[in-house]
Amino acid sequence: MVGRIIASSLVCTLAACGTSGSRPPPLLQEQTCPFDGGCYGPPVVSVSDAAADGDAAPCVPMFAGLPRNGLAEGVVVELDDPTIPLIFDPKLEYATTIPLRRGTISVEIERVGCGVAKGLTDANGKFSVTGAAAGDVSIRLRPVDRPDLITTIHHLSSANGIQYPILTRSALDGLFALTNPGSVPDPTKGQIVASIVDARFPPGFSLAGGTVTTPARGTIAYDGSAATGPLGLAAVLNAPADPYPGNKTTVTGHYQSVQSTAYAAIAQDAVSLIIVGIH
Repeated sequence: MVGRIIASSLVCTLAACGTSGSRPPPLLQEQTCPFDGGCYGPPVVSVSDAAADGDAAPCVPMFAGLPRNGLAEGVVVELDDPTIPLIFDPKLEYATTIPLRRGTISVEIERVGCGVAKGLTDANGKFSVTGAAAGDVSIRLRPVDRPDLITTIHHLSSANGIQYPILTRSALDGLFALTNPGSVPDPTKGQIVASIVDARFPPGFSLAGGTVTTPARGTIAYDGSAATGPLGLAAVLNAPADPYPGNKTTVTGHYQSVQSTAYAAIAQDAVSLIIVGIH
């Protein structure tokens, strides 16, 4: 699983759970509070739309790992590079990011069965969100006043927990030119960009020769001709998707006789950045 490649450093407080007709369905399919150390301590009712909607059933607490109660904190940075490069120094993370130049980003974190916890970045791109659960959750970075940026969706256990890049629209245009020349992003569709990496020791290196399969009905394209090239990039372009906040799907990476599946969120006029680790 991707979560075993990159450990999230976000801390965990449990969000209130339940279902509500006024709250959109969760983006990612995952177990509620799995026995992975992602949750700890007694359930609490957090400041979230679940609490606002009157959802009362808490997540089932699991006492695995060290206590990780607290706020979800991090910093949003910009990624203006169509090659979506990765580095391993000393852990796998996105390279060539730059500080948030201006504007505000809405940070929205959701755990399946629990509410959405929201916060805004400050002038430096930093955020602190109360009521978020670390582990297998989705984090959506939605630009408030930056039309040159595109809503970018991450899976927390596939991000480094400190810096979360939001993609520029020019980088997405460049990715299309790189992987599927002649096509352009359709704002009524969703995009998925998967980085295929070697999760074996030493981990973190992009894999050339990988392919992907997915239920998403977009055009599958690579930085190589029929498979991933040196960048290890596999893209699902212009896939039909629900309006924001969207819906969920999966992407399975294949390399030789090995495969690994990652969850991905997909929404109209949004891009999902995921990392698929081949073990």
